Amino acid sequence: MKVLAIGNVPLQPHLGAGKTRIRWSEGLRSLGHEVQVLQPQDYELGYGRINKGKKFRQAFGGWKKIVSEKLLEGVDVLALYGDDFWPLAIHVTSMSKRPLVVASSDGVELQMMDRLWAAEGNPENFSEKMRRIFDRQIHYRLSKFSFSQPDTLVCGAKFDIDYCIKKGWYTREETAVIPPGLDSEYLDRPFVAEREERIAFTGSWIPRKGISTLAKVLSRLMEKRPTLEVDLFGTGRPEEEVKSAFSNKHRARLTVHPKVPVAVIPTVLERSKVFFFPTEYEGFGMAISEAMASGCAVVTTPTGFGLDLEDGKEGILCNFQDVDAMEAAIERLLDEDSMRIPMAHAGWKKVQSLRWEKSIRDLEESYLRWLSMPRRK
Repeated sequence: MKVLAIGNVPLQPHLGAGKTRIRWSEGLRSLGHEVQVLQPQDYELGYGRINKGKKFRQAFGGWKKIVSEKLLEGVDVLALYGDDFWPLAIHVTSMSKRPLVVASSDGVELQMMDRLWAAEGNPENFSEKMRRIFDRQIHYRLSKFSFSQPDTLVCGAKFDIDYCIKKGWYTREETAVIPPGLDSEYLDRPFVAEREERIAFTGSWIPRKGISTLAKVLSRLMEKRPTLEVDLFGTGRPEEEVKSAFSNKHRARLTVHPKVPVAVIPTVLERSKVFFFPTEYEGFGMAISEAMASGCAVVTTPTGFGLDLEDGKEGILCNFQDVDAMEAAIERLLDEDSMRIPMAHAGWKKVQSLRWEKSIRDLEESYLRWLSMPRRK
């Protein structure tokens, strides 16, 4: 089987999407398949020179690269990672003899836009209003082609699959839920029950990760609990910028880890009682599975992998931006070991099955099954 994949983020292991593409391509090659993966630097028009219009530069750059260089010759599967590749999806699916086209989503951008717009509310100024109109009338509509044109769909979490099926774009047989695996550093670690009064968070310091809610809840908790310590991983921003969201008297108890080796993160997570992840939207949310593998009790929101957790048993789900509920849930876990330890252990057991070997086998099986099915017209 020959696979050509094109993605909208760099192939960098510290990015969840980048890591998934690296692991899947390496895994398929190890099973004897031929795989080529394109990242933005390979096709994006004006890469590294132009800042604006990135989605359009990727959309038409990807189409131009693959068509002009005839990269589809002999390809059995074309995997499109992201909603930027609608010109390519339209072009390839119109061909009489063509490969299987798979929308391989790290998160359905349409559902993400719906969620973020709901969280932001109505724009307050003229510039924001015009931006919202542009996004809804242009990017939102073009994004639909990226999900309605392909033959099949792969997502990391079931709620994205359900969204696309409800839209009428796919049948259940044309979709597959394939969650990413956990790195070896997180797997088969012994469960550690006794922990410090610490809370951890992993994620980019951007609004989608719920950082405003995070700062409010943590500030309240640190005000009431003078011994509480907080670890913030993978923020990708300078320490001063991250800490500016908190008052001066709390900053000494915040430890910011902008970029740390993968092997170090689980050893620090094993010190924390609670992993707090108030994200607004996740296609999966590898940060949650990694924290659960490290034995943390999780407080998160109903999106991505969070929706696959049994609320109250494997983690605690709170409504988006529900600061009061989040604060109360974290306090109970900090104070009540009789609640925290069984919940953390249940979560630890749940994620032991998230292995890259299984993920890759499931992907191979889905591709081969779909290749035997008739193409869409």
